Amino acid sequence: MNTRDAIALTRTIAPDLRFVPVYLFRSSQAFPRALTPFGALGYTGPFLDVTCRTWLGSSWRGRGAAIFVNDVAIDEYCSDIGMDPRQKFLGTFLHEVAHVLSREMQLSPVTDFQAEMMVTLTERWVASPICVRQAPWIGHDAAWLRILLHLLYRANQELNERIPLSLAVPNGNYELNTYGFAIDIGDEPERLSHLSLAEIQSVSPPEPYRERWLRETRQWFDHLPDHELSDLETLACAKRLFPVSQKGGSKVVTDLLEKIRRKLKDNAAKAESRFAKLAGQIADGTEPPLATVSETLADSGKTVDDLSQKVSDIRRRRGLQAAMERSKELEQERSQIAAKVAKANQDLEAAERRHNDVTWPLQIRIDELNAAIAEANNARQQLLVSCNDAELLAQLDEVSRESEKCVASQARARGEIERFKEELDGPRGLRSHLKYERNAVTEDDVRRVEGFLRDAEQQLATLQSEAAELKAKRQRIEGLMIDA
Repeated sequence: MNTRDAIALTRTIAPDLRFVPVYLFRSSQAFPRALTPFGALGYTGPFLDVTCRTWLGSSWRGRGAAIFVNDVAIDEYCSDIGMDPRQKFLGTFLHEVAHVLSREMQLSPVTDFQAEMMVTLTERWVASPICVRQAPWIGHDAAWLRILLHLLYRANQELNERIPLSLAVPNGNYELNTYGFAIDIGDEPERLSHLSLAEIQSVSPPEPYRERWLRETRQWFDHLPDHELSDLETLACAKRLFPVSQKGGSKVVTDLLEKIRRKLKDNAAKAESRFAKLAGQIADGTEPPLATVSETLADSGKTVDDLSQKVSDIRRRRGLQAAMERSKELEQERSQIAAKVAKANQDLEAAERRHNDVTWPLQIRIDELNAAIAEANNARQQLLVSCNDAELLAQLDEVSRESEKCVASQARARGEIERFKEELDGPRGLRSHLKYERNAVTEDDVRRVEGFLRDAEQQLATLQSEAAELKAKRQRIEGLMIDA
């Protein structure tokens, strides 16, 4: 499916995007490698449109939804397993459209500096491995999956075909039974097909769907090792997933979890602060005691590589801050240059106006002359065609035949000249052999071919003179035909 059709399908099945610019980037369109994550078939982000604004150039139409699909990787993957690449492309594309619609779209304008920062952050994200331990469905939760199921239903109706759910999210991905969710959502996609996706999100999902979500996520937490419960991302996710009753022991568990979370958060924040301070000292060129380094790394759970990366980030940010501080000076210089450019453009426009004032009447006259000349030539041709003088017509036919023979003879003479020149001076010509292989070629051989060449050149000159005489004769005959 081409880009235009994919975007048109999106606007049809998702009214929320009908009046918002939608950008679809494909790896086959020379998409920047620095923005292409290894192993990913697609991705999106709230600021991907801004990140790609410079690459879009004149195609930029303002803030909107932006999606990248690695169609080259999809084609290779489908070729290996014998799958239809078009349907896999659609499944991947709708997967990313669901991400766009499951979050609040960021459409506020950004400055050039902010756009540059987005490019840097996106390139860094693409180049960095995912190392945060978190619940596997974060970013692909029940709300996102619900939107995807609605999009698939609407796309199937619009295209009159069936795009399998497995092409958008294989069963078991994110440790969720996606087929079970597709069953439990029931006929909701059909019943609510007249609503926008935002309106659907404001409606409670079917009860079996909600219960499956709670059941499957609880199972994941039940099998999570105790030592991993210290992960703040996971604890925050647990609190978000399980709004508990205020009765009995449930509140005690909730209070305990909240107390642990606050304590861990405070400790982590302090350790992170000490870690950042240590990195700042190193960035300043101050060598801290080894014991301090070891203690800080242990408390914050960081490694020496993390410390090195933090120092690099601090130095980079300081460089960015210095560049930002120079912005006023640069903006002033830009204004001065812009004024000069504007003045030059005004001068150019004035010069173009003067040029047009002079050349426009002349061009009109040239057009009139061309028309008059064409009319005269047409009249001449009509006079020649309508001439009935048999004697003049016979003379014209004879001159035409002689001219054709003369043209053919000239062509043969030119061919002979080229052949003799090649024989004399070509890569394996006689003169070359005479210079380097005197025993193979003699001077008489060279002189013989030179004589042939002179004869051919003389013959061509004679034929050219004959052609000029025939042309003059034809013009005289045509003059008589016109006056007849």
